[in-house]
Amino acid sequence: MSGYSGGGGSTFTGGTITSPILAADGTAGAPSFSFTNDTNSGMYNLGTSLEISQAGARRLHITTTALGVETTSGQIYIGATGLQGIATPANGVVEVNAGAPGTNGWLLQRAARIGLAGNYTNATAALSATNLSITVVSGRKYSFLLELFLSNTTAAEGVQITFDGGSAAATNFVANGCLVNNLGGTVALANGTSAALATALNATALTNTSTHNFSISGSFEPSGAGTFIVRAAENTHSTGTLTILRGSFLWIEDMVFG
Repeated sequence: MSGYSGGGGSTFTGGTITSPILAADGTAGAPSFSFTNDTNSGMYNLGTSLEISQAGARRLHITTTALGVETTSGQIYIGATGLQGIATPANGVVEVNAGAPGTNGWLLQRAARIGLAGNYTNATAALSATNLSITVVSGRKYSFLLELFLSNTTAAEGVQITFDGGSAAATNFVANGCLVNNLGGTVALANGTSAALATALNATALTNTSTHNFSISGSFEPSGAGTFIVRAAENTHSTGTLTILRGSFLWIEDMVFG
Protein backbone atom coordinates (compact mmCIF):
# COMPACT_ATOMS: atom_id res chain seq x y z
CA MET A 1 0.00 0.00 0.00
CA SER A 2 3.02 2.28 -0.19
CA GLY A 3 2.16 5.60 -1.75
CA TYR A 4 -1.60 5.13 -1.35
CA SER A 5 -3.62 8.31 -1.80
CA GLY A 6 -7.23 8.12 -0.79
CA GLY A 7 -10.11 10.56 -0.78
CA GLY A 8 -12.24 11.65 2.13
CA GLY A 9 -13.73 8.71 3.97
CA SER A 10 -11.20 6.23 2.57
CA THR A 11 -11.14 2.85 4.30
CA PHE A 12 -8.12 0.59 4.78
CA THR A 13 -8.95 -3.10 5.12
CA GLY A 14 -6.30 -5.58 6.19
CA GLY A 15 -2.67 -5.59 5.10
CA THR A 16 0.30 -3.63 6.42
CA ILE A 17 0.97 0.03 5.69
CA THR A 18 4.75 0.45 5.29
CA SER A 19 4.87 4.21 4.73
CA PRO A 20 3.75 7.08 6.98
CA ILE A 21 0.10 8.06 6.76
CA LEU A 22 -0.05 11.82 6.07
CA ALA A 23 -3.40 13.38 6.82
CA ALA A 24 -4.74 16.92 6.74
CA ASP A 25 -4.50 18.85 10.01
CA GLY A 26 -8.24 18.64 10.64
CA THR A 27 -10.29 20.44 13.27
CA ALA A 28 -12.09 19.59 16.51
CA GLY A 29 -15.35 19.18 14.62
CA ALA A 30 -13.77 17.30 11.71
CA PRO A 31 -10.65 15.53 13.00
CA SER A 32 -8.29 13.93 10.49
CA PHE A 33 -8.59 10.53 12.15
CA SER A 34 -12.12 9.72 13.24
CA PHE A 35 -14.68 6.92 13.20
CA THR A 36 -17.45 5.73 10.91
CA ASN A 37 -20.15 6.24 13.49
CA ASP A 38 -18.55 9.24 15.28
CA THR A 39 -16.97 11.56 12.73
CA ASN A 40 -16.57 14.54 15.08
CA SER A 41 -14.45 12.59 17.58
CA GLY A 42 -10.82 11.75 16.94
CA MET A 43 -7.32 13.15 16.46
CA TYR A 44 -6.21 16.35 14.70
CA ASN A 45 -3.25 18.74 14.63
CA LEU A 46 -2.77 22.46 15.32
CA GLY A 47 0.80 22.69 14.08
CA THR A 48 2.47 22.99 17.49
CA SER A 49 0.15 20.61 19.34
CA LEU A 50 -1.59 17.29 18.98
CA GLU A 51 -5.29 17.36 19.87
CA ILE A 52 -8.02 14.82 20.55
CA SER A 53 -11.64 15.87 20.29
CA GLN A 54 -14.88 14.28 21.41
CA ALA A 55 -18.33 15.38 20.26
CA GLY A 56 -16.75 18.20 18.25
CA ALA A 57 -14.83 19.77 21.17
CA ARG A 58 -11.18 19.50 22.21
CA ARG A 59 -10.68 17.16 25.16
CA LEU A 60 -6.94 16.39 25.17
CA HIS A 61 -4.14 18.85 24.32
CA ILE A 62 -0.50 17.74 23.99
CA THR A 63 2.61 19.86 23.40
CA THR A 64 6.31 19.43 24.23
CA THR A 65 5.79 21.34 27.51
CA ALA A 66 2.19 20.74 28.55
CA LEU A 67 -0.64 18.26 28.76
CA GLY A 68 -4.19 19.48 29.10
CA VAL A 69 -7.48 17.73 29.73
CA GLU A 70 -10.68 19.64 29.06
CA THR A 71 -14.26 18.66 29.87
CA THR A 72 -17.56 20.49 29.95
CA SER A 73 -17.13 20.90 33.72
CA GLY A 74 -13.54 22.18 33.81
CA GLN A 75 -9.98 21.69 32.74
CA ILE A 76 -6.57 20.70 34.10
CA TYR A 77 -3.25 21.69 32.54
CA ILE A 78 0.01 20.10 33.61
CA GLY A 79 3.11 22.01 32.50
CA ALA A 80 6.86 21.83 32.99
CA THR A 81 6.82 24.72 35.47
CA GLY A 82 3.21 24.47 36.58
CA LEU A 83 1.01 21.85 38.19
CA GLN A 84 2.91 18.56 38.31
CA GLY A 85 0.30 16.05 39.30
CA ILE A 86 -3.22 15.39 40.54
CA ALA A 87 -4.46 12.19 42.13
CA THR A 88 -7.51 10.95 44.02
CA PRO A 89 -6.11 8.87 46.90
CA ALA A 90 -9.58 8.32 48.35
CA ASN A 91 -13.17 8.90 47.36
CA GLY A 92 -13.93 12.62 47.60
CA VAL A 93 -10.25 13.57 48.09
CA VAL A 94 -8.10 15.42 45.54
CA GLU A 95 -4.33 15.43 46.00
CA VAL A 96 -1.83 17.82 44.42
CA ASN A 97 1.54 16.10 44.20
CA ALA A 98 5.03 16.43 42.74
CA GLY A 99 4.36 14.08 39.82
CA ALA A 100 3.53 10.83 41.60
CA PRO A 101 0.74 9.95 44.05
CA GLY A 102 1.84 10.29 47.66
CA THR A 103 4.55 12.87 46.99
CA ASN A 104 4.30 16.42 48.29
CA GLY A 105 3.03 19.17 46.03
CA TRP A 106 1.81 22.73 46.50
CA LEU A 107 -1.49 24.30 45.55
CA LEU A 108 -1.25 28.00 44.68
CA GLN A 109 -4.53 29.91 44.78
CA ARG A 110 -3.62 33.23 43.18
CA ALA A 111 -7.16 34.52 43.30
CA ALA A 112 -7.58 33.87 47.02
CA ARG A 113 -4.28 34.51 48.79
CA ILE A 114 -2.12 37.62 48.71
CA GLY A 115 0.71 39.04 50.78
CA LEU A 116 2.33 42.46 50.83
CA ALA A 117 5.40 42.62 48.60
CA GLY A 118 6.62 45.72 50.43
CA ASN A 119 5.88 47.71 53.57
CA TYR A 120 2.69 49.79 53.67
CA THR A 121 2.97 53.09 55.53
CA ASN A 122 0.48 55.77 56.55
CA ALA A 123 1.37 58.87 58.57
CA THR A 124 -2.25 60.05 58.86
CA ALA A 125 -5.55 59.03 60.41
CA ALA A 126 -7.12 58.93 56.92
CA LEU A 127 -7.72 55.38 55.77
CA SER A 128 -6.03 54.33 52.52
CA ALA A 129 -6.00 51.12 50.51
CA THR A 130 -3.26 48.59 51.09
CA ASN A 131 -2.18 46.21 48.33
CA LEU A 132 -4.08 43.42 50.06
CA SER A 133 -6.74 43.10 47.37
CA ILE A 134 -8.66 40.03 46.15
CA THR A 135 -11.38 39.86 43.50
CA VAL A 136 -14.51 38.06 44.70
CA VAL A 137 -17.52 36.61 42.88
CA SER A 138 -21.10 37.67 43.42
CA GLY A 139 -23.35 35.11 45.06
CA ARG A 140 -20.56 33.13 46.72
CA LYS A 141 -19.87 32.78 50.44
CA TYR A 142 -16.38 33.50 51.78
CA SER A 143 -14.42 33.23 54.99
CA PHE A 144 -11.18 35.16 55.45
CA LEU A 145 -8.11 35.51 57.62
CA LEU A 146 -6.09 38.72 57.75
CA GLU A 147 -2.70 38.72 59.47
CA LEU A 148 -1.02 42.12 59.83
CA PHE A 149 2.47 42.59 61.29
CA LEU A 150 2.54 46.27 62.21
CA SER A 151 4.12 49.01 64.28
CA ASN A 152 3.68 52.72 64.93
CA THR A 153 6.52 55.14 65.62
CA THR A 154 4.14 56.82 68.08
CA ALA A 155 2.54 53.96 69.98
CA ALA A 156 -0.18 56.19 71.44
CA GLU A 157 -1.62 56.82 67.95
CA GLY A 158 -2.73 53.21 67.48
CA VAL A 159 -4.17 51.58 64.35
CA GLN A 160 -7.48 51.16 62.53
CA ILE A 161 -8.48 48.64 59.83
CA THR A 162 -11.49 48.49 57.47
CA PHE A 163 -12.44 46.39 54.45
CA ASP A 164 -14.19 48.95 52.24
CA GLY A 165 -11.33 49.81 49.90
CA GLY A 166 -12.65 47.78 46.96
CA SER A 167 -15.62 47.76 44.60
CA ALA A 168 -17.43 44.69 45.99
CA ALA A 169 -20.43 45.25 48.22
CA ALA A 170 -21.14 42.63 50.86
CA THR A 171 -23.98 41.26 52.95
CA ASN A 172 -23.76 39.22 56.16
CA PHE A 173 -20.31 40.66 56.83
CA VAL A 174 -18.76 39.82 60.17
CA ALA A 175 -15.19 40.30 61.40
CA ASN A 176 -13.49 39.85 64.76
CA GLY A 177 -9.96 40.89 65.70
CA CYS A 178 -7.24 40.27 68.24
CA LEU A 179 -4.11 42.41 68.66
CA VAL A 180 -0.99 40.99 70.33
CA ASN A 181 2.18 42.91 71.16
CA ASN A 182 5.81 41.81 70.84
CA LEU A 183 5.75 40.39 74.38
CA GLY A 184 2.77 38.13 73.69
CA GLY A 185 0.37 40.32 75.60
CA THR A 186 -3.10 41.18 74.33
CA VAL A 187 -3.71 44.82 73.44
CA ALA A 188 -7.17 46.18 74.22
CA LEU A 189 -9.24 47.10 71.16
CA ALA A 190 -11.61 50.05 71.12
CA ASN A 191 -13.65 48.05 68.65
CA GLY A 192 -12.89 44.38 68.14
CA THR A 193 -15.82 43.35 65.96
CA SER A 194 -17.50 44.66 62.83
CA ALA A 195 -20.70 43.95 60.91
CA ALA A 196 -19.96 46.28 57.96
CA LEU A 197 -17.07 46.74 55.53
CA ALA A 198 -16.58 50.37 56.57
CA THR A 199 -16.71 49.83 60.34
CA ALA A 200 -13.18 50.00 61.68
CA LEU A 201 -11.56 47.50 64.00
CA ASN A 202 -9.17 49.65 65.98
CA ALA A 203 -6.85 50.13 68.91
CA THR A 204 -6.46 53.63 70.29
CA ALA A 205 -2.85 52.82 71.24
CA LEU A 206 -0.21 50.13 70.86
CA THR A 207 1.86 48.88 73.78
CA ASN A 208 5.15 50.16 72.35
CA THR A 209 6.84 50.90 69.02
CA SER A 210 7.83 47.27 68.42
CA THR A 211 6.03 44.95 65.97
CA HIS A 212 2.50 43.86 66.89
CA ASN A 213 0.33 41.15 65.29
CA PHE A 214 -3.25 42.11 64.35
CA SER A 215 -5.28 38.97 63.49
CA ILE A 216 -8.74 39.46 62.00
CA SER A 217 -11.02 36.67 60.83
CA GLY A 218 -14.50 36.84 59.37
CA SER A 219 -16.93 35.92 56.62
CA PHE A 220 -19.12 37.69 54.06
CA GLU A 221 -21.31 37.22 50.99
CA PRO A 222 -20.61 39.59 48.07
CA SER A 223 -23.77 41.20 46.70
CA GLY A 224 -21.79 42.23 43.63
CA ALA A 225 -18.58 41.03 42.01
CA GLY A 226 -15.51 43.17 42.53
CA THR A 227 -12.48 43.72 44.72
CA PHE A 228 -12.24 43.14 48.47
CA ILE A 229 -9.51 45.49 49.73
CA VAL A 230 -8.09 46.12 53.20
CA ARG A 231 -7.62 49.77 54.27
CA ALA A 232 -5.48 51.01 57.13
CA ALA A 233 -4.47 54.15 59.03
CA GLU A 234 -3.38 55.40 62.40
CA ASN A 235 -6.27 55.67 64.83
CA THR A 236 -5.27 59.28 65.53
CA HIS A 237 -2.38 61.27 64.14
CA SER A 238 0.07 63.80 65.46
CA THR A 239 3.63 62.70 64.70
CA GLY A 240 3.58 58.94 64.16
CA THR A 241 3.80 56.65 61.13
CA LEU A 242 1.96 53.34 60.90
CA THR A 243 3.86 50.57 59.12
CA ILE A 244 2.36 47.25 58.03
CA LEU A 245 5.26 44.96 57.23
CA ARG A 246 6.03 43.08 54.03
CA GLY A 247 4.65 39.53 54.36
CA SER A 248 1.39 40.53 56.03
CA PHE A 249 -1.31 38.58 54.23
CA LEU A 250 -4.99 38.16 53.36
CA TRP A 251 -6.37 34.67 52.82
CA ILE A 252 -9.91 34.13 51.49
CA GLU A 253 -11.70 30.79 51.10
CA ASP A 254 -14.87 29.95 49.20
CA MET A 255 -17.11 27.94 51.53
CA VAL A 256 -20.47 26.24 51.87
CA PHE A 257 -22.78 26.96 54.80
CA GLY A 258 -24.16 23.77 56.35
